[in-house]
Amino acid sequence: MNFFEHQDRARRNTRVLVLAMLLAVALLLAALNAVVLAIVAIMQGVVPDRAWLGDQLDVIATVTFVGGAFIGLAGLLRAESLRGGGGRVARDLGGTLVDTGTSDPKRRQLVNVVEEMAIAAGIPVPEIYVLENEPAINAFAAGYGPGDAAVAVTRGTLEKLNREELQGVMGHEFSHILNGDMRLNTRLMGMTFGIMIIGMIGRGILRGMFYSGAGRRRRGGGGDARAQMALLAAALALIIIGTLGVIAGRLVQAAVSRKREFLADATAVQLTRSSDGIAGALRKIGGLDGSALAASRSEEVGHMLFGPGRKLWSSALATHPPLRDRLQAIEPHSNHEPTAAGSSRNTGASPAAAGFSGGEHNAIDHAGTPDAGDLETAQNLLSGMPGLLVETARSDSGAALVIAASLISTDATAARQQHALISEHWSDETAGVCNQLAVLIRGQGPGARLPLLELAFPALRRKPLTDRDALVTLSHKLVAADGKISAFEYALTRLLEQLLNEAENPTRKQSQWLTRDNYQRAANVLFSLVAAHGQRDSISIRAAASAGLDYLFPDNTLEPQIDNSGWEQLDAALLKLDRLHGTDKRRLLLALEITIRHDEVVTLEQAELLRVICASLHVPVPPLHPGAVA
Repeated sequence: MNFFEHQDRARRNTRVLVLAMLLAVALLLAALNAVVLAIVAIMQGVVPDRAWLGDQLDVIATVTFVGGAFIGLAGLLRAESLRGGGGRVARDLGGTLVDTGTSDPKRRQLVNVVEEMAIAAGIPVPEIYVLENEPAINAFAAGYGPGDAAVAVTRGTLEKLNREELQGVMGHEFSHILNGDMRLNTRLMGMTFGIMIIGMIGRGILRGMFYSGAGRRRRGGGGDARAQMALLAAALALIIIGTLGVIAGRLVQAAVSRKREFLADATAVQLTRSSDGIAGALRKIGGLDGSALAASRSEEVGHMLFGPGRKLWSSALATHPPLRDRLQAIEPHSNHEPTAAGSSRNTGASPAAAGFSGGEHNAIDHAGTPDAGDLETAQNLLSGMPGLLVETARSDSGAALVIAASLISTDATAARQQHALISEHWSDETAGVCNQLAVLIRGQGPGARLPLLELAFPALRRKPLTDRDALVTLSHKLVAADGKISAFEYALTRLLEQLLNEAENPTRKQSQWLTRDNYQRAANVLFSLVAAHGQRDSISIRAAASAGLDYLFPDNTLEPQIDNSGWEQLDAALLKLDRLHGTDKRRLLLALEITIRHDEVVTLEQAELLRVICASLHVPVPPLHPGAVA
């Protein structure tokens, strides 16, 4: 299953989830009504019959309304709290943010692994958290999208896994980010919280009754027997209903989680070109203390975790396949026994690993599926950068300077105007620093410019909203200094603005309705502009744009807009085209590749344009290399 098919399946799963949640809520409300009616009958001292039930319609209506409102409000409030991004989920579980400049060797290794994988996948580096109070081996990714993503690992993961095993676990989590699983997981947290909260309240009432009951026995207290019986019945019933709510939530989580774990394991093998890493992590989970979390809210995130967050009495409620089954899928010809910390197995690339790796694809079929070659490219890119440039991009004080420096022109006149703009925005001294950084950035070649934004993004998103808005404004001024906008300048400023907007409002939705006429017009703008940045004359531009449009629309009668397609028109076109669903986006981008490769050469401008176009359509692609031919 490719990235686009996975997106379509995630959209279908969301509809199924909504129906499943409505059914679960209806069953819980029915159970709640039964409890309340039983309590009323006990208090009245009657035996319920059909006539008596007919007289209780107002009670049933009240319980249904109040109970439904309570469940719905709890779910909405939880969903609203999750708009704080994936980091909010990690902090709720006791996670602490990892300083990307840390000197701790274990945390330094974690930062390096996460940064390499993010750049290999073509997405911004997520926030990184460690659950300090969790000795078991586990991890998760949370958030609505790359703009607000966070990855978290337990302290046990840091202490008990080697680098290869940590890579395998992070590869698994990046699969969830790339395939949209993370967004569905976060939505699922909000949807299930409403029904699971009854279970949380039920357990709280049970503890309260135990302690208060013990106190009354010590004091020799008594009370009205009927009232105490009704209270006891209510408490027990709430516990039972709460348990049913937990079971319902678990079943919904399990229904959408188990199959995706196999896919995420496969992606980890493809990304690292070895099954040893993720298989070793799974064996250590089986051979040590497991993956269960101590945090009281761990059941909320059970479907997000790398390994099971709790031990369950029924496999039907499991959000993860058995460890042995996962190992069998990764290494079908190996003996799958648990191992203790410090031991490792070096079996080499297994037949399963080779199968997961796949063959050569065009850039679009490579979307959402980075491989070991992309990871090696990212590792070489990061290791080849000057330490000063990397540390500045990672730092809260330097990330914005790297963005400004990336936009400094090689033209002396334009560079002087940009120096004045930066001095006005910050200071003359800071403008001098930006000039020094610009020299370092140019020395890395054009392929390092967009990855630098991905590296700097965690620090940028932590800045106050006013500072982020000011950086976007400054970026547009720097671009306009020479009176023209290059493909790279457009790519960087658009990607910066989009990611910061999504970090601020990750749940924002737009209309999903796109008429065929609007689709054709938007595609025409897109193909015409991209063709204009790869061809030398109007005839070649028309031929390249028409080749892609004819593939996309077999009955195409559109004439390429080579004279009036600018960056503002492209912005508007991309907003419309982002309404397309998975397989439709794939067809659009395959057609765009036909236009780009019409002369069998991919220019640097086209490669950077394709990266930002894919990002605007929420399709992550690994770094592209100019000169490649399909």
